[in-house]
Amino acid sequence: MGGAFEGGLAAIRLVPAASGTGAPTTGAHQVGELYADSTGALFYCTVAGSPGTWLPVVLGSSGASLTTVEASLASDVSMSSGGTWYDGPSVSLTTGTWLLVASVTIRLDSGAYLVGKLWDGTNVEASGQHDAANPTNIQMGLGGIVTVSSTTTWKVSFVASTSGTIRATTIAQPTGQASKLVGIKVG
Repeated sequence: MGGAFEGGLAAIRLVPAASGTGAPTTGAHQVGELYADSTGALFYCTVAGSPGTWLPVVLGSSGASLTTVEASLASDVSMSSGGTWYDGPSVSLTTGTWLLVASVTIRLDSGAYLVGKLWDGTNVEASGQHDAANPTNIQMGLGGIVTVSSTTTWKVSFVASTSGTIRATTIAQPTGQASKLVGIKVG
């Protein structure tokens, strides 16, 4: 055993750095070191070096919070013309790396193809296609990890060979839950 620690209030206390936030940026460090910055944020050295490679230690639900954004449709979006792109839910993302997950329900008025994409108006992160022989409701999921350098709007958009509707509500899903885009900041 490398060590055993005990104490009345806490087994171990790392004294936070006197100043500075984030992982160390100077000095030689070894794999396995733990470091607490001046705010008490904890970092772990994964690669030895000067200053080494550090990862933040993410605490459980009692110690860390996630930054999330979410958008749902308040009402149906009519796709009145085949061959035209229509926008579903969209979210505004701040600088950082985000996990985006979309789940959208589309009603096609007749047999047709449907194409969906998750994009920022220029860059497509994910896309999908569905072919239907008859009028039907289609559930399409799209997701990806994106890095943005300035505030950017990401959205899901759809085009079909026939008319249809991007649904806000279905029998099984309450208002605003049938078509949703969620972003979780991961870095």
